[in-house]
Amino acid sequence: MGLGQLCDNMFSWGEDSQRGFRLKDGSDTAPPTAEGLHHLQLGYHMTALSAGRTVLAFLKSNGNAFIIPITESPAGSRVRGKQKFVKFKDKIKTVSCGDDTVTLLSKRGQVLCVDKSSFQGL
Repeated sequence: MGLGQLCDNMFSWGEDSQRGFRLKDGSDTAPPTAEGLHHLQLGYHMTALSAGRTVLAFLKSNGNAFIIPITESPAGSRVRGKQKFVKFKDKIKTVSCGDDTVTLLSKRGQVLCVDKSSFQGL
């Protein structure tokens, strides 16, 4: 697979992560590989992805960052919250998640931090 193909696609594995992304039609019907990899065709180009215990963050190729809070239901299953757009005057270059925080680096070199208590304000 060439680098150009990686810009259009993303590979994911583990707990039902495809529900967190807008997929192209038919993307979620292909069987996983022998190693358990699911090939997801997203409806947009993604340049960075990071997951923490209670948060998922991703970055589109246009520099827009998004945060998805993850909570645990009373039954113990993980529940995906509403996707939040990170409002900032500069475009974001990369994202990194801790357990319940997201650190973002802007294209101008500014470091930003969002913790779980401030997800609602985004």
